[in-house]
Amino acid sequence: MDIEKKLEELLDEANKKRNKTGINEIAGYYFDEFPELTDFILNILDSGDEKKIKIIADNMDRILPFVVDCNCYEILGNSLLVKQPGFKEKFREGLYNYPYKGNL
Repeated sequence: MDIEKKLEELLDEANKKRNKTGINEIAGYYFDEFPELTDFILNILDSGDEKKIKIIADNMDRILPFVVDCNCYEILGNSLLVKQPGFKEKFREGLYNYPYKGNL
């Protein structure tokens, strides 16, 4: 399956889950889980494949709202991701939709 299509599907699933459970600022950050999305992203980051990591960086504005306590350091601490061109801009865009403002 195409990486962009798979990412789109996983983001849609995560959105549906979030819409079902709602956002609780304190509990949500620590107890929200998006295991399929997280595993998908971490597998790409662990692969070291720069082209695939670039796709993740290009979509960070959409991914960031699902970066929570259980995956925050693993995703945002990945040096290959952070060094991608455009990562900082997409990260900033993602902050506008980040539901747990005081936790990142």
